[in-house]
Amino acid sequence: MSELEEIRGEVRQLRSDVDDLREQVADTRVLAALADREVAGVRGALRGIVQTQNALRDTQLEQGRTLALHGRMLVQHGETLDRHTETLDRHTETLDRHTEMLQEILHRLPPTGT
Repeated sequence: MSELEEIRGEVRQLRSDVDDLREQVADTRVLAALADREVAGVRGALRGIVQTQNALRDTQLEQGRTLALHGRMLVQHGETLDRHTETLDRHTETLDRHTEMLQEILHRLPPTGT
């Protein structure tokens, strides 16, 4: 094989290698574009997740404030019920005394003739 034929063979091989490299570059660009789109999709999904978590946290904080308010209100209602119970107890004692007094008055009255 002559030197010229070797050079021609090498040139053919180099051209083939260049064509292969060009195909690989094109494939790489396609993959890079797909990867960019996928990354953009993942970023969008992560933004959505973060927004959802923030909304959930805000909701939980609001629910916590509401529960604390309800707890304070229940304590106040309990205190009010205690005061009402004391008042009812005093009224019951007063009614008991009135009942005793009425019974005593009825015993002192002369019997009615029927």
